Amino acid sequence: MADELLTLGNGKIPVMLCYENAVGVREGKLWCHRHLAAQWLEDRLGIKIEEYGHPDLDRFAKLRINGIKPPNYV
Repeated sequence: MADELLTLGNGKIPVMLCYENAVGVREGKLWCHRHLAAQWLEDRLGIKIEEYGHPDLDRFAKLRINGIKPPNYV
């Protein structure tokens, strides 16, 4: 799986982008569908997907605030 992503990136490190701002995500006002893909990659491949410039961002703060359990793809 990871090899396939690198192949798609033509040997470069793949990057996933979204338009939600980190402040809104941290405050639980916003969330991004990209975070689901990041969580899946972390759980399935055992790698860490960091938010550029926000390595400790709680990507599922909005779900937690609303009493929704974050996804677990293990």
